[in-house]
Amino acid sequence: MNDSSKRPDLSLRSKYRGFVDRYERIQALELEESRQRSPSERYRHFLDLLHFAIRMNWRTSTPVEDAEVARRWRVIRDAHRG
Repeated sequence: MNDSSKRPDLSLRSKYRGFVDRYERIQALELEESRQRSPSERYRHFLDLLHFAIRMNWRTSTPVEDAEVARRWRVIRDAHRG
């Protein structure tokens, strides 16, 4: 076994670091964008995602869990309305 096989691949490491850096920047931008939305906009976005998943028959929760999520969003909406 030679010394070159023991050293990490620096190009792979730099590609990985670049990927992580880009991911973190995108995540920060999305978080800031989300913070600027009103609760009603966030709720509409949530419903859009939910309907998209339903159209694709992509269920990851039970109807009881869905009802609980909807109830929580109603509480948030009602609290925001005052």
